[in-house]
Amino acid sequence: MKIALHEFFPAFKEKMYRAFLLYGNKPDLIENILNEVKDLDVRFIRTQDAEFWDHYVTLCSPTLFNVGRTVIVIEEVSEGKFSAYQSILNTLPETIHLIFTSSQFRKHTVWVQNFQKSSVWGLVPSYEVSLDQSIIILKRCLAAHDVSLSGNHIKIVAQWIQEGDWVSTAKTIHLLCQTNNNHPLQQEDLEGVFHYLVLNSEEIFLPLLHTPDMSIITTLRYNDQKLKWVRAWQKLAWQCWQLKVLLEQYTKTHKEPKGSARAQHITTLATQLDPPIFFKHLPFILQNIDTWSLGFLEQRMNALYDLEINIKKETFRDNDNISVFRMMYTD
Repeated sequence: MKIALHEFFPAFKEKMYRAFLLYGNKPDLIENILNEVKDLDVRFIRTQDAEFWDHYVTLCSPTLFNVGRTVIVIEEVSEGKFSAYQSILNTLPETIHLIFTSSQFRKHTVWVQNFQKSSVWGLVPSYEVSLDQSIIILKRCLAAHDVSLSGNHIKIVAQWIQEGDWVSTAKTIHLLCQTNNNHPLQQEDLEGVFHYLVLNSEEIFLPLLHTPDMSIITTLRYNDQKLKWVRAWQKLAWQCWQLKVLLEQYTKTHKEPKGSARAQHITTLATQLDPPIFFKHLPFILQNIDTWSLGFLEQRMNALYDLEINIKKETFRDNDNISVFRMMYTD
């Protein structure tokens, strides 16, 4: 799992977030996030906690040599030094951002609690539970939504989401069961709708995560929530259409790359769009982009537009909720 900070937190480009804390029990996830930051057009510095204090005056002071944006990564900060770092954060020049990392911090620590309260400090958990823990949490969330899965299916889904999203997953499966007339779900049902789309598009569910006591069906009856959901897919469909145009233009003048080189080429083009395609959509897009025609994508954009109009006219049918998923992979 990778998170591009400039995409996960769009305000990072607007300099609204002055500092980030990456914490959790998965150092490799933290490392992947830092690798994403390196692609930004900034001066990038990595340092350890003790080393930072030996040079913090030089690092955090604007000079002729660091007049542009600078990102300083301070690795494995200690719990007891929060107050010392807080004084630096409060006087940090606008051109400098700090990223703190810790593989030891958990939700109850002073660092995490203070970053949660701040409007200018971003908090990014990099946490993964064991498969057994994931199964227990998923069962509890499914029970809260009156959904049951076979033991094998619970294990499969729990393995997919060991990094989180149990609540939104339970809501999604609940919705899928309702559209399936409460018949037992098969593995292909879960893979077709859940694996390729929901796992790669959880930002669509962010408006729903703050109401865990309500079922997804009840929540989706509110037109503003449905419109947010549809507009997220409108954006993705438009981006896929732009990407397809770029690919077709490229193949007219260049030899088409093959295999992994082609996948990398598509990924590069996707990140060059404005705004760039969110990285979590890329596995789904890489799998399907060759089968999508421009006409197919235009039909999807038109269908999503019609869906938006229907919502505004309050003629949106209950069984259309899941069609937003299906229209992206059914011709």
